[in-house]
Amino acid sequence: MKNSTFAICCICLITALSCSKEQQAPTVNRVESLMVYPERICDTVHLERATTYQPTEAQCDSDPLTTADGSKINPDNYQKWVALSRDLICDPERRELFPDAINHWRGDFHFGDTLEIYSASHPNLNGQWVVHDCLNSRYKMSIDFLLEPEKNYPKLGVGTDIKIIWCP
Repeated sequence: MKNSTFAICCICLITALSCSKEQQAPTVNRVESLMVYPERICDTVHLERATTYQPTEAQCDSDPLTTADGSKINPDNYQKWVALSRDLICDPERRELFPDAINHWRGDFHFGDTLEIYSASHPNLNGQWVVHDCLNSRYKMSIDFLLEPEKNYPKLGVGTDIKIIWCP
């Protein structure tokens, strides 16, 4: 029992160190999170910017149906997927590929993570979303929601009250 507990602690420590930040951590509010999930210790990440996008060349790149993690978007059956800014994503391989991008790929979230999203002003965005994409490198503390054009109502524009409730 002691050996397995020690092994789990070592794995957690290695994981935490591999994604440690060289910048200040995102704004966290544990009291607010405990109101949503009283049985778990959760953090709340307050995002500075939230927008929506559709998989078009004008909004993405030359292959808009392929996300940053290689997932394929089915335009006939949209999933609840999001793109995060690169400062929020932990990706050690990309961090090695782009060593000059000091604040990129050192976040807390991985491709494939399911996030609990909350917004008082845009309740249609509340719920679980999966990270499959990343934003342009100029954005920080931001999220982009993949939405069908018909479901992008009311129009989000640039939202500022979007939160990630995160229970690591």
